[in-house]
Amino acid sequence: LAATMPPREGAAAAARSLTWLTSPSRSRDAALALAAATLWGCVLYLALGASAAPRGAVFAVFVLYVAAAALGRLCALFPPTPPLLGHLVAGFALRNLPGIGPAVGEAVNDETSAWMRTAALGVILTRAGIALDLDAIWRLRGPVARLALAPSTAEVVVVTLTTRACVGLPWGYCVVVGFLFGALSPAIVVPSLLKYDEDRKKILCGGGGGGREEGS
Repeated sequence: LAATMPPREGAAAAARSLTWLTSPSRSRDAALALAAATLWGCVLYLALGASAAPRGAVFAVFVLYVAAAALGRLCALFPPTPPLLGHLVAGFALRNLPGIGPAVGEAVNDETSAWMRTAALGVILTRAGIALDLDAIWRLRGPVARLALAPSTAEVVVVTLTTRACVGLPWGYCVVVGFLFGALSPAIVVPSLLKYDEDRKKILCGGGGGGREEGS
């Protein structure tokens, strides 16, 4: 029975998500969101001119943000699919689809793209830093140090060896790929941990005694 519960729960969650998507109120909300995005696009064009037009950098960033946010929300309706998957699909589609890629994906130059990635990683790490409890970190400094170093080191080593075996790059490039994967991991792990912490606090605040046992 325990083995059959997760698929049933997943099917029930998918059914609830489909009901949520097909409800008239959600269709109205989606239409209002689309109208608001279109209005903001027009305002940006009137304020900034050619850079907010198709093939402009501001237009590309705006469309990328709206598409990524929409697909992220859509993926979040079908747990355990992470919103990050919708963001990746949006970026890949806007970069590679014919007709859309030149107007959106190619309009963002390498310098702007690097700045956006750095800013996004900074926001993620800042959110993680705000949620830290310094007293708990100092009290558990041994486990914290091991958790900070051991997984990242193991990931770098595994990716380096895998890259060397599968692609055949020089060792220096393989190490670079390993550290690149290690730098991307916080974008996946930290939002999930923050969401788990928020859910745990909701259980502790609203669940009474049973919630405390479950949260602990």
